[in-house]
Amino acid sequence: MKKGLRDGKGEMHFYSVSMKDSVVTGFWKKDKFQGLFEKAYEVKAMSSRISKINCRLSDNQGKDIIINVSSITSGVFTISDINVINGTFYQNNTQTLTNASVLRIQQVTFPFRAIFTFNTGETAEILFNEKGNYDVDVQLM
Repeated sequence: MKKGLRDGKGEMHFYSVSMKDSVVTGFWKKDKFQGLFEKAYEVKAMSSRISKINCRLSDNQGKDIIINVSSITSGVFTISDINVINGTFYQNNTQTLTNASVLRIQQVTFPFRAIFTFNTGETAEILFNEKGNYDVDVQLM
């Protein structure tokens, strides 16, 4: 509890006279349940020519990760390899646009942790804890 609101890791027990009792385990922030993990995703590492990585959990029912790769300089960069550390995926496909590329990883099992290698040799390691559809924007220098 923090200032009278649920905050942090904990369990909430629901007791019922007529129904089965239940327990919800996970993380709360400002009295709102965040999920089983404190963070839905976490960027674990990125090499020096990656200027930023933004992740967003777009919905918690899906199983796809879409990675948009762009550059602040000229040229199109793509993800050339996915080294899976934890989890699995069914298939992936890349679409190359004029100034960016889009990688769609489908039917992911979570938690999913992988090292993504770009055609420039740069790498990014991302952990996706929660099940869902993710939009990831990677910007290379």
